[in-house]
Amino acid sequence: MVVSRTKLWWTFLWLGCIGFGGGIAVLAQIYVLIVQKRGWLKEAEYWEAAAFGQSLPGSYAVNAVSYIGLRLQGTIGAIIAVVAFLLPSFFMMIGLTLLYRELQSRQITNLVTLFMSMNAAVVGIVLAVSIKLGRNGVKNYTQAIMAVAACLILLLKILNVVEVILAAGIIGIFLNSLKHSNEAVIQTDASTKSKTDTSSIPSTRPEKRLLLIPLLLLLTPISLPLLGKLSFLFLRIGAVTFGGGFVMIPLIEQEVVKNAHWLTHQQFVDGMALGQMTPGPVLITATFVGYYVAGFLGAIISTIAVFLPSLLITIIIGHPLERFRTNPQVQAFLQAVTPTVVGMMGAAFVNITQAGVTSKIGILIAATGCLVLLKWRVSPALVMLGAIILGIALRYFQVSLI
Repeated sequence: MVVSRTKLWWTFLWLGCIGFGGGIAVLAQIYVLIVQKRGWLKEAEYWEAAAFGQSLPGSYAVNAVSYIGLRLQGTIGAIIAVVAFLLPSFFMMIGLTLLYRELQSRQITNLVTLFMSMNAAVVGIVLAVSIKLGRNGVKNYTQAIMAVAACLILLLKILNVVEVILAAGIIGIFLNSLKHSNEAVIQTDASTKSKTDTSSIPSTRPEKRLLLIPLLLLLTPISLPLLGKLSFLFLRIGAVTFGGGFVMIPLIEQEVVKNAHWLTHQQFVDGMALGQMTPGPVLITATFVGYYVAGFLGAIISTIAVFLPSLLITIIIGHPLERFRTNPQVQAFLQAVTPTVVGMMGAAFVNITQAGVTSKIGILIAATGCLVLLKWRVSPALVMLGAIILGIALRYFQVSLI
C-alpha cells in the first residue's frame, strides 16, 4: 500500500501525542491505528514489526515505528516516522523540566497522581488489544502453548524478551523442518528422494551484513567536552542495551548519578516521574537529563543519541529482511514469533496492571476502557481523554486514585 510522506508524518505525530503507557502499550495503539483504522499494514506485517521492535536494542515502540516507516516509505519514511513520533514527548518533557525547576518535589508528586487514571486506561487498552491479537494470532494448540509459555517465562523472569523471541523463532524453524521432512518421506519414494533432497537445498545465498558498533561507543573519553560526553553516553546506552526502555533506565542512572554526578538520585527519580507523564517511550527521560545538564542543546543531543543507534540498525537490517520475506525459514521464524508476541502482551498486561491499577476506581476505569474498545472501534485517544477528565474530576472532589 502506497502511503504519502505527509500522511506518514501526521499519523505518527498523532501517535506520538497519544502514545502513553510505554513500549508495549504503544504497540497496542499502533495495532489499532495502523492496522485497524488506516489499514496500512496487514496482520502478518504488524506481527513482524512488533517482533522486530522487541528484537533490537533501544525502545520497543521506536524500533517498531521506524520499521513501519521503512516498510511504507523506505529510509526516508523510517526517519519521518521516528521524528514525528518523538516530537510531542520531546517538547512536553522540555516543558515539564522547566516546570520542575519552579516546583518542589512534593508538588511534582501531587501532579503525578492526576495521571493515575490515565495509567489505568492504558491497562484497559493493552488488555483489549491483547484479546484482539489473541483471536487473530493464536489459531491452534501449538500456538496457544507458545503464547502461554512466553507469558509465563517473562513473568517468572526466566528469559528476557530477546531470548524468548529467538527461542520461539528457532522452535518455529525446527517444527517447519520436521513438517517438510515428514511430507517428503510420505510423498516420495526411494528413487526420487535424492532429487527431492537436492532440490530442497536453498539456491540463494542470503546477504549478510555485519553491523559493527564502534568500540569508541563503549568508552566515554574524559577529555571530551560536556556535550560530547552526553552524546557518547547515550549513544553507548542506545546501541548495546536490549530489553526496552525500562532496562536502560538503571544504566542511565548509574552513569549520570553515580559516575558523572550530573544529577542527584532524587532529581533522577523526579525525571523518571516526569517521563511517565509524557507520551512516547520512557527513554524520553534522556531529554530531561540532557536539558538539566546542558540546556536545550543538551536535550537535543541526548535525545538524538539515545534513539539514533536503533534507527540505524533498523534501516540496515530492515532492507535485507524485505528481500528474505519469502524464504521458508524466515516465514517459519516469523510465524512462530506471532503467538509469542501475544504472550508478551499478556505479560505486559500483568506487569502494568500491578503499577497502573492500585484502587477500585482504577479497576473500573481499566475495565470500562477495555469494554469500550472491544465493543466499538473507538480511538484509544478518546479512552485516554475520558480517563484524564475523570481523573481531574476525582482530584477536584478529592477522591484518591491510589
